[in-house]
Amino acid sequence: MDPNIGIKKEDRAKVVEVLEKVVSNEAMLYQKTKLFHWNVTGPQFIAYHELFDKQAETIEETIDAIAERIRSLGFFAKGLFSVFLKEAEIKEEQKLHIPALDMIKQLTADHEIIVRYIRENLEKVESLNDTGTSDFLTAIMEAHEKEAWFLRAHLE
Repeated sequence: MDPNIGIKKEDRAKVVEVLEKVVSNEAMLYQKTKLFHWNVTGPQFIAYHELFDKQAETIEETIDAIAERIRSLGFFAKGLFSVFLKEAEIKEEQKLHIPALDMIKQLTADHEIIVRYIRENLEKVESLNDTGTSDFLTAIMEAHEKEAWFLRAHLE
């Protein structure tokens, strides 16, 4: 049964397209963050290991919330890695081990990819009469801005 929430189905579908791109990037960021959590080495090992784990937990919660938002709009969440790999702007890290500061640089850039994508699409979501998703995405964007700041501070 389609939700009767004051947004036309075709408009909800356009909003879901935005959410699917965000969740694909989130999934790729989650996997990369866990990879770095598992494989970080060096004098800052404990600090980075714990930081990456905390960030991965937050990203996992965000992925779940986005999937639930998609469901609340009347669509099924495409939780397939084949979709994530195809749709995401964030790419896999192919090396199992890179220097810790390179990990920090990559994760910073990846958080900023999500920030830019959301910022570029907020007006579209608003124009489709979905203030709820716009507010939801704004909160996600702000969280990624903060995580990018935390990471960037390690590079200064």
